[in-house]
Amino acid sequence: PGTAANSGGVPGPAPGRFSGLALVLGAALLLHLPALRAPFFADDYLFLDQVRGRSLLATFAAPDPIGNFFRPVGRQLFFWLVSHAGGESPRVFHAVNLALWLLALALFHAVARRLAGPRGALIATGLLALHYAAVVPLRWASCAQDLLALVLGLAALRLYLADRRFAA
Repeated sequence: PGTAANSGGVPGPAPGRFSGLALVLGAALLLHLPALRAPFFADDYLFLDQVRGRSLLATFAAPDPIGNFFRPVGRQLFFWLVSHAGGESPRVFHAVNLALWLLALALFHAVARRLAGPRGALIATGLLALHYAAVVPLRWASCAQDLLALVLGLAALRLYLADRRFAA
C-alpha cells in the first residue's frame, strides 16, 4: 500500500519496503565490481568479429560463428548493439552484464515476494545475489545470452503472476 508522505501528496511505496532489496543489490554490485576489469575471453572474440564492420542486417545474415544454436538476440543483436555503443570495450560489455544481473535480481525478488512473502524474498534474493555462480556470467561477455534469458524469463513470470498473461 502507498502512503501520501512523499512530496505533493502522491501515493508511493511504503517507506522501507525496498530498502532491504536496495541493500542486497548494493552488496551484489560491490561484490561483482571487479568483473568490470575482466578482459574478453574465448567466444567473445568470435562474436565481436562477426559484428565488426557490419550493419545489423549483415550481422544477422552472417553465419553464427559457433554454429551450434540460433541465438540472434543474445549473440548478434547484443554484440552488435554493445560493441557499437561501447567501442568494443570489455568494460562496457561487463557493465551491461552487471546491469542485467542486478535487473535479474530485482525481478527474482518481485517473483519471490509474490510467492514467499517479503522476508522469504529478501533471504532468497540475498542468497542468489551473493552466490559464486554469478561470477562466470559477469566475467564472460558471451554469457550475456544467459543473463538475457534469465531476465526475460523472470519478467515473463512476474507478468504472469500479475495476471498479465498476454504480456507474459
